[in-house]
Amino acid sequence: MLFPAELRTSGATSIADKALHEQEERRLFYVAMTRAKDTLAIYAKQGTGKETRPSKFLREVYGHLPYRKFWSTHSAAAVQDTLFAEEEQRIALSIRTWPRG
Repeated sequence: MLFPAELRTSGATSIADKALHEQEERRLFYVAMTRAKDTLAIYAKQGTGKETRPSKFLREVYGHLPYRKFWSTHSAAAVQDTLFAEEEQRIALSIRTWPRG
């Protein structure tokens, strides 16, 4: 059985191939976003070096003014603190409701 030729790279990727790859990544990103039921949290690493902005796809979505009101930015530490606090509270509540024997 041979590996499909479409998935092999010859080392010299054409501009058209790169454009198709980028379109597919964008499509998958938007499909993933539309699957959210109630809320959507997107975590992104802040860029480093010359490029400190979020990924191109996040910038595209953020560029649509009607969606901006739904965006908020938090540091990773703040998000982790909130998640850990919520989990600790959930555990504390479940311990209090355990049947005692």
